[in-house]
Amino acid sequence: MFWQDELRKKYKNNFHPTTLIDVGDGWRKIVETLVEGIAKNNGMIMQLKEKFGDLRCYFHTEKENFEAISHLVVAAEMESSQTCEYCGGLADHKAIGGWIKTICETCYEKDISNADEKTTSCD
Repeated sequence: MFWQDELRKKYKNNFHPTTLIDVGDGWRKIVETLVEGIAKNNGMIMQLKEKFGDLRCYFHTEKENFEAISHLVVAAEMESSQTCEYCGGLADHKAIGGWIKTICETCYEKDISNADEKTTSCD
């Protein structure tokens, strides 16, 4: 079983039944911390994914918990923007084959060695 499936199972009451955790292993700690915080604040995760190189989390909760969960989500999104989605190392945004990814230099070099053409940093 993958860590994403184990996390969904552990916090099954905090995930919408159709929600998948669609992120790489490098963001595991960020996602686990975020999901734990959302669960403590009685939130329901609707989507958890990568978009434009950063973590995105869409949730539903009662009005009194909205601000607390919003702060958790923003912190996780900010951390993901500097963390390699593949290995968890320090990273920045790069364009790879038309996609923006948060990826460290080592993983980037591995990825582009398999691609037809190199792309440039999005900085």
